[in-house]
Amino acid sequence: PIGSGPYVLTEWQTGLQLVLSRNPNYWRKKENLPYFDKIIYQIILDDNASLLKLRRGELDALAIRPEDLLRRAQSEKFRSQFNIFIYPRPAYSYIGWNMRRNVFKDKRVRKALTMLLNREKIVERIYYGMAEIIESPFMPGTPEYHNQLARIPFAPEEAKKLLDESGWHDTDGDGVRDKDGEKFYFEVMTTNSNPVAEKILTVYQEDLARAGTVMEIRLLEWASLLERVDSRNFDAVLMGWQMPPDPDPYQVWHSSQAEKGSNFVGFVNKEADELIEKGRICFDRNERIQIYKRFQEIVYDEQPYTFLFAPKAILAVDKRVHGIRIYPFGVYEREWFVPKNLQKYVYSQN
Repeated sequence: PIGSGPYVLTEWQTGLQLVLSRNPNYWRKKENLPYFDKIIYQIILDDNASLLKLRRGELDALAIRPEDLLRRAQSEKFRSQFNIFIYPRPAYSYIGWNMRRNVFKDKRVRKALTMLLNREKIVERIYYGMAEIIESPFMPGTPEYHNQLARIPFAPEEAKKLLDESGWHDTDGDGVRDKDGEKFYFEVMTTNSNPVAEKILTVYQEDLARAGTVMEIRLLEWASLLERVDSRNFDAVLMGWQMPPDPDPYQVWHSSQAEKGSNFVGFVNKEADELIEKGRICFDRNERIQIYKRFQEIVYDEQPYTFLFAPKAILAVDKRVHGIRIYPFGVYEREWFVPKNLQKYVYSQN
């Protein structure tokens, strides 16, 4: 936490807050950046409680959920107190299939599972239109993103045909497909602190059941979830990744990361490895874009993930705060400032 950046960590109250203070040795301090003497990140586990604190003036900025934006942030009083910014987040969500499991080894099965998820309905009913369906692990709107990949549709009947082709049939008439004596049953894990993820899986569960597959939802504490993922002790998992400004798929997709790294679904593809390695040492961006687009075509064909959404970020900020600009990868807080006549916090200088 102590480096060459504009702030240093000066206080950490576990489960309560983190306090960052201006770094007196910051190498750009002569440019009057950053403006804030301190930034306090309060840790509030309940979304309703955090929104209430925001409305009482006890917070100056808060990321809010789409449903709160539509249901609780439309009043004249709220709009007079806060500016609301909506912009793409450099992140995406996904369901990762552990390809070591028999049930997920056939890419036709994985594609069928994607076809059984009604992503359009989820965007409309859960995200209220504030998310973008994606088909690859690159950020939409960037040159590297392969926007020519056709969207895999919600197509239950086609999905059933793929499951039939891959040998999964209901041979005993109990309503659940089976193959070589194994039932098409799997468990999907996600964190118990993300109600949106639970809603997505509940919608998904119903459509899967109609296709003769059984999915159980397991909600875990974050530490337990990571432990299961790191030990490869899972069937499927709903999580998300942040995306860096300059994409590098190596950590998540190279076969060398399958046993100990972040490629926990076990995706192994020789051509994909070669493309990832080539992209890392290619200095011509246009050439690198083409390399990564071919890589995305392979991932799209193999479907090791069911790619879900790149959700929008929704940020409410007190109107006292000025200097907020939206960049392709979010906001840049060190540019923010509060004019003297609007300041309400006073800190002593050391």
